[in-house]
Amino acid sequence: MAKDVSRPGLFGRLFALAIDLLFLFVVGLIIGNIFEVFFTENVVFAHVIGWVIGSAYFTVLNGKLTMGTTLGKVLTRIQVLDHQGQNIHLLKSFIRCQFILVPWLLIGQHIPNELQFPFMAPILSLLIGGFLFLQAMCYLILRRGLHDFVLRTQVINIGTSPADVPKTPITFWPPVIIVLIASLIWPFTPAGYPIDKKVAEFAQAYDVLDSTEWVLTYDRVLVAEPYGKVEEGKERKRFLTFDVFMKDYPESKQQLQNRATNLHEQINEIVSLPEGVDGIAIEIRWGFDLGIASRWEHHVDYFESKPESDSPNANQTDNSTS
Repeated sequence: MAKDVSRPGLFGRLFALAIDLLFLFVVGLIIGNIFEVFFTENVVFAHVIGWVIGSAYFTVLNGKLTMGTTLGKVLTRIQVLDHQGQNIHLLKSFIRCQFILVPWLLIGQHIPNELQFPFMAPILSLLIGGFLFLQAMCYLILRRGLHDFVLRTQVINIGTSPADVPKTPITFWPPVIIVLIASLIWPFTPAGYPIDKKVAEFAQAYDVLDSTEWVLTYDRVLVAEPYGKVEEGKERKRFLTFDVFMKDYPESKQQLQNRATNLHEQINEIVSLPEGVDGIAIEIRWGFDLGIASRWEHHVDYFESKPESDSPNANQTDNSTS
């Protein structure tokens, strides 16, 4: 069988996408740094802005205006056409780009506690893992992306006649069903669902975080070691770490220390330390996340466990940018 040279290879399509995402990242980083405080305090609006920028970029450049070529496609000499070899209209271009853009924007998003809802985990798993995996399977089977398969579009090498593009058999639905089922089940497995949520003490600690006004959201509790090097002859200590995201932009370092101390005092009354853990760490993060680009800073206080006769104090503080 002759090699199909009408369509770009997997590397070519991934390279084109990487160039486009890199361009959007730079644009998002510039806008995010200019309006950093505003986006930090308006998380949902920041996500919307990132989605609008990404949608506008892919919708316009994959359409008729630029003959179906984004910046990445220009560099790799490929273009998007419909199944008849014509440039696609803006509505189809908009719908097409959401198959990539929405899962990408949802990766790593920190959804405010008040916006979380029942069964959110399987829905996000389906939108992120399921769709991205389907994209890969669809290309391996049909040499077309899932968005191309659904919307009857195609990506071909520039200069290729659409009549020379071979037809591909439609043998795709069995793996689609398998991936959909796996994506919905994954969040409820031990690997996908935080086991510590089932522990009563941690559940009470999460209640404290949920009721704290300045807390946007938080990650699962984990045991971690302090940042930086350990002095020679000393053992590296391990802390039960609560990773918390702020709703607002910090006014001062003292405000961060006060918030960390307050959280520690409440959590310390609830949680008993596991064996081999030396204390509790409160890591506070703030920053902007547009989906297309993000920048986070953090402040962490380590509260080492003290004898009952002593009052607990933070014995180490690290304030850095990540």
